[in-house]
Amino acid sequence: MGDPVEHSLSPPMHQAAFDELGIDSVFVTFEANPNRIGQAFHGAEALGFDGLTVTLPFKHDVLKYVDSDKRTELVGAVNTINFNESLPVGYNFDLSRTLRAFENHDVALTGADTIVIGAGGTVRAIAFGFESRGANVAIANRTVERADNQETATSTLSCRRRMYVQTARNQLLSQLRRTRRPCLSCR
Repeated sequence: MGDPVEHSLSPPMHQAAFDELGIDSVFVTFEANPNRIGQAFHGAEALGFDGLTVTLPFKHDVLKYVDSDKRTELVGAVNTINFNESLPVGYNFDLSRTLRAFENHDVALTGADTIVIGAGGTVRAIAFGFESRGANVAIANRTVERADNQETATSTLSCRRRMYVQTARNQLLSQLRRTRRPCLSCR
């Protein structure tokens, strides 16, 4: 569920996995009206869906309709909803999948200077995960305001030093090489 979703490669990817594993399920996309996200959520639940995969721009909005674990609440974004529990449960797998990829390739994050590009729900999860593993996190985005909002959201974990990224495209690389500032909560 998202808006837009017509470009998504998730249906053929998930359907191939279902078929390979012998799971009797169908993965389809739904483009929901941003002004009617609650109705879309409750409609899927009422129709007996097993769950939803959530993407832009609804990853933050659906939090109010689900129970979630502490990590998902801290990340502030849901990308998977399970309707098979007594109450709908929201999860964020962006964080765990990203960290697993680094672990599988023996990439240590402790003390690493990292750059996460973008300012959506996935970026927030990844930045949170990197910081929780001891990395210095820089968030780069086209607009300074959105990057700063993400940095504020992820700085709740600690006051480790982090790189500050000037997000104007033509200055990004030079700023990364020469500018360091403490996280927002340390200023």
